[in-house]
Formats: sequence, C-alpha cells, structure tokens
Amino acid sequence: MKLHRNAGSRRNGDTGITIIVTGEGGLRGPR
Repeated sequence: MKLHRNAGSRRNGDTGITIIVTGEGGLRGPR
C-alpha cells in the first residue's frame, strides 16, 4: 500500500519539476 502512495507523490513532483524547467528555459522545455 505504501508503494502506491509513493507512486502518486512521485507523479505530482515530476509535474512540478516540469513546470519549473519550462519556466526557466521558456516554452522550449517540454521535459
């Protein structure tokens, strides 16, 4: 059950990082 919760948290963290990277590099960072 803990693994499932970790997976959800990881997905949210990835999205936040992507938004930050796009803001720094501009609209040319779809990573």
